[in-house]
Amino acid sequence: MSEQAGQRIAVVGSAGAGKSALAARLARRFELPHVELDALYWGPNWAEASDAVFRERIAEALSGDRW
Repeated sequence: MSEQAGQRIAVVGSAGAGKSALAARLARRFELPHVELDALYWGPNWAEASDAVFRERIAEALSGDRW
């Protein structure tokens, strides 16, 4: 695997498919930050973030070279 390969990995799938578990394992294995969109979207007491806040959180979380 080249040094650049695997610097950004997106895990996509249906609800309950094990995306979070797989993403967490990949993050540990490749020493990458683990970004969970649910954690960026939901606030205390399951309050939804506004579209603007959610987009801002996503942009910040994905701004690095590795994730």
